[in-house]
Amino acid sequence: MKKVGMIFLVFVFFIVGVTNASSAMISKGMKLYTKTNLKPHVKDSETEISTIYYHNMRSKKRLVPVGTAVKIKYVGKKYINFKVIDTNAKYKLRALSVNFDKYFVKTKEELKLNDISKEVMQKIKDMNVKTGMTKGEVYISRGVPSYIAYGKKSWGHSLDQVMQSDTWYYNFNRRIIEMVVKFKDDIVVEIE
Repeated sequence: MKKVGMIFLVFVFFIVGVTNASSAMISKGMKLYTKTNLKPHVKDSETEISTIYYHNMRSKKRLVPVGTAVKIKYVGKKYINFKVIDTNAKYKLRALSVNFDKYFVKTKEELKLNDISKEVMQKIKDMNVKTGMTKGEVYISRGVPSYIAYGKKSWGHSLDQVMQSDTWYYNFNRRIIEMVVKFKDDIVVEIE
């Protein structure tokens, strides 16, 4: 009987710990900054909310630039609603909220944008990639890749797992791969 009671207590502490840990990571009202350039889809006219998909498809016309100050409005399991502080534009990021660190940082200084050359910053502003860029610079420019290996979606993988991959696939839209970026020692060596 004691063993069952002990197992139950451990289970309860585990559940409470996991719930508190995930809610402590990101919550309503937090001010954060975009970690990458984000590409929103067209607004839903009824809700005035634009959707951003986890894999940041290139075919989208608008841009929320890296380093944009945002306020978290709602956190669900598979999406995060936020608004841009300067414009009040509203967005729904369709991504697992436990992996919010793929998309947001707590301070703008964490981005280290001042350490990036002017030439590379221009590529980042245009969401472009060139050989010689670091993995971090590509990530800032293009965001989360659709795939981190052939047939292996980045959805559900942590930022660490994404960064460990040496081949990133970026989609133009849901079906068409626009670009494959290959890294060696965290530097772009080939773009297909």
